[in-house]
Amino acid sequence: MSIENFIIKNIEVEEILGMKLASIYINFRGTKMPVAGPISELSPMHICYNSKRPKEMLPTDGVFQCHADINEYFGDMATIMYFLNNEPVLNDFSIVKAVEYICGEHIKNGSGKLIDSDLYSYVDLTIIAKNGIWTKFNNHTIEEAEAGNLWVELRNHILKTYEDYVYIT
Repeated sequence: MSIENFIIKNIEVEEILGMKLASIYINFRGTKMPVAGPISELSPMHICYNSKRPKEMLPTDGVFQCHADINEYFGDMATIMYFLNNEPVLNDFSIVKAVEYICGEHIKNGSGKLIDSDLYSYVDLTIIAKNGIWTKFNNHTIEEAEAGNLWVELRNHILKTYEDYVYIT
């Protein structure tokens, strides 16, 4: 299945309980699955989401908000989900391979490097994707501490795997 056929419905915006959400629908393993993101109050063309970094890496208020262009957000999420959809088995190693894949694609198709802020975004989005999949298919929501530990693991893996391509700003 091509990525074009993987996406069932392109970006739609709706308001739910006073919050504006943008979403797409994908065909994940034969199941129609939403991929959503809250629209930024500051910019209607951006998705605003909280980083999954561990508590000790967060500001004192405990929240690190990330903003992504709406098309870039859904393009990256679709790439991650498409990769995971084609994995024969979904497990923690699949998640590592997914973040490795999207970072590798960024290096290959971009400027030949991966800036740390892009790396951190890919780690966050991969954890968000994992949480959606695990919640939908395993009835398991990833807890904050688990997400924080996974964030560090994935970041460290990419720093080691692509050490010659990652630029810390």
